[in-house]
Amino acid sequence: MVTEYRAYRRADQARSPGRRTWWGSRRIPLAGDGRGNSLFAGQEPGPGFGRIGEHAKDGGGSFSEDGAPASPGAFLASTARGLQHGLRGAYEPYVDEDGFLEWREPDEDTVKRPGTCGR
Repeated sequence: MVTEYRAYRRADQARSPGRRTWWGSRRIPLAGDGRGNSLFAGQEPGPGFGRIGEHAKDGGGSFSEDGAPASPGAFLASTARGLQHGLRGAYEPYVDEDGFLEWREPDEDTVKRPGTCGR
């Protein structure tokens, strides 16, 4: 988390003066996709405090208004349910070639329905 935070801050500071802030100094990175997109915990005073936000490498950060987990605890609970049931929203978990947990849109032929063990 520290390494990613520092890399994001350096990238933000390298931007041209006057350009919109890319990564807020009060954001804590939680998960990333290795391509500059990530999830973060907002620590800015106001409505984003303590909420999980999404950061897009080309668009900055935002908070979902569609019922996505609002706190780190809710995010972790949702992830645990997704691992247990084989789906989290529209995504299924898998382990990539480097041994990292990833989420992908399932192939219709291999989708696991909630409550099945997938064996």
